[in-house]
Amino acid sequence: MTSVPTLFHALDKIRYFRNILLSDDKKVRIIVGHWATGKTQSLRRAIDDLKYIPVNQVCVLKGGKPIPQLPVTGPLRSPRPILLYDGR
Repeated sequence: MTSVPTLFHALDKIRYFRNILLSDDKKVRIIVGHWATGKTQSLRRAIDDLKYIPVNQVCVLKGGKPIPQLPVTGPLRSPRPILLYDGR
């Protein structure tokens, strides 16, 4: 059984996204939480913190919005994105 992290603090959320950006694990992640939980801002901060380091591309799909986002614009480790589904 896989443990599911519950992240309450902004720094924990940023660390979680940094780990995804640097990980070799390409599994799909489903991110849940109310719209005002700071998920998007934490992802942007993690990307900004690592902007000069090659990271994984992530493809962000939001429930109810048909257009995926590819937010990483810096150097990439791999062209295959990790899927993040924002299931709010």
